[in-house]
Amino acid sequence: MSRPLEGRRIGGCSVERLLGAGASGLEVYRGDHPLHGAVDLQVCRLTGGTLDEANLPPLERFARVGVAVRSDHVVRVHGLEIIELAELGTLAVLVSDAVDGPDLLDLVRRDGPIAAAAAARLAAGIARGLAAIHDAGWVHEALTPLAVHAAESGERAVVVELAHARRIGERPDPERGRIMGAPLYLAPEAINDATPDPRTDIYALGRILRGMLAGVWPHAGSALETLKALAQGRRPPDPPLPPGAPAELVAVADRLAAPDRADRPDSAATAAELIEEAAGLA
Repeated sequence: MSRPLEGRRIGGCSVERLLGAGASGLEVYRGDHPLHGAVDLQVCRLTGGTLDEANLPPLERFARVGVAVRSDHVVRVHGLEIIELAELGTLAVLVSDAVDGPDLLDLVRRDGPIAAAAAARLAAGIARGLAAIHDAGWVHEALTPLAVHAAESGERAVVVELAHARRIGERPDPERGRIMGAPLYLAPEAINDATPDPRTDIYALGRILRGMLAGVWPHAGSALETLKALAQGRRPPDPPLPPGAPAELVAVADRLAAPDRADRPDSAATAAELIEEAAGLA
């Protein structure tokens, strides 16, 4: 794998190593910033190379949301910069705090069912991060286990993906595409052309909490079947729960992921309180 930026200085940062590259051409590097310490740099090449210019609008959205939101449970974004490098062309570079720890997808695959208190702590943290995003006027709309990392040895959930956020009340953009999240975590209204609101994210949170308690993430089966269930206002099947799963916390997860958004809590802050109360953390 090519590592064209390692050892360079871009965006005010010393670039240390390549962390990964997506299929769309976005590259992620770990670096060091003189003021912010360890940072991650998301880089797309706009000219003079093979990276996809379509990555720029999501990076711009990521930057707008991340700069506006200040929460211990949302990755802190320091800015987006367009720079020129003679041999590489024009680069868009988004700089954010480094977040170590596994994403929730890998955490559950590695450890299986998460103990009730730990799952509740992570889910309540996600809810508080969502509350900060909503207070800033945005809906995340693409919340999945991959979008959340368990930092500080699993003690703190951090939402690390913001590229698909939409303004609260904003109608879907036909050019951008209506369905932004993974179908298993999409609320029914998200595919039924309804304007998203904070309860759309609360649905995904409920699905994530139930997956942590089950120790198995929902299985997609047929994408067509999943989308059909959502279009009919039904939640796709949940994975089975292990013996002894905490009934009160499971009930909260199911309420958060109610197919009808009128049956969900009306705010992420309320969702956090319900989770903590059910787990005895309040």
